[in-house]
Amino acid sequence: ANKCQLESWMDRDTTNGTNKLVVSPACGLGDAVEIGLEMARTVPDEGISFESTLALKWVDPAWKSGPLNWGAKVWHGASNGRDTPRWTDTSTGAMALLTWKASDVLDVHTNLGFTKDHLSGNTEPLLNLALSWSPEPSVSLVAERMAVRNSPIQYNVGARWWLQAERLALDVTLGRTNDVTPVQNVTVGFGWYGIGW
Repeated sequence: ANKCQLESWMDRDTTNGTNKLVVSPACGLGDAVEIGLEMARTVPDEGISFESTLALKWVDPAWKSGPLNWGAKVWHGASNGRDTPRWTDTSTGAMALLTWKASDVLDVHTNLGFTKDHLSGNTEPLLNLALSWSPEPSVSLVAERMAVRNSPIQYNVGARWWLQAERLALDVTLGRTNDVTPVQNVTVGFGWYGIGW
């Protein structure tokens, strides 16, 4: 359907003391295609002023078999900064999306694909796994593992509270990245969904 959404969140890196503000609008084109834009600003910026990612997600309602449904997503990221005032390509990727509806309250998500780092020129496979459990209609709990080969693995656990069903939501997420020095994050976000156009 021709609906839009607006998500925004503040990510606090409690290990390094940085704050990242992200604004991410997205709009559906018909029932299958969604175009999204993510814009981020980190303070202190370490030389990068802004980061942006443009993504296209394609999940056709007809692509399903029993409790399974699938789709695809592609994206391209860029950034600019004090040393490179022009926008510079940072990453490009694609992945398949698979969701298994294990029950009325439990979903299992698997994303498998690749990402190319334009700064190093390396292309690496990625695998994201997530569980989403909704014990109450107004509450969802999520646990996820995000991995790219030759990069630290990230783990997240979080909760979503629907202030207005399928319309307004608050998110809180705790994350940990297993780098040489582990990095811990706290994220607080807000979502506005079902915006017609």
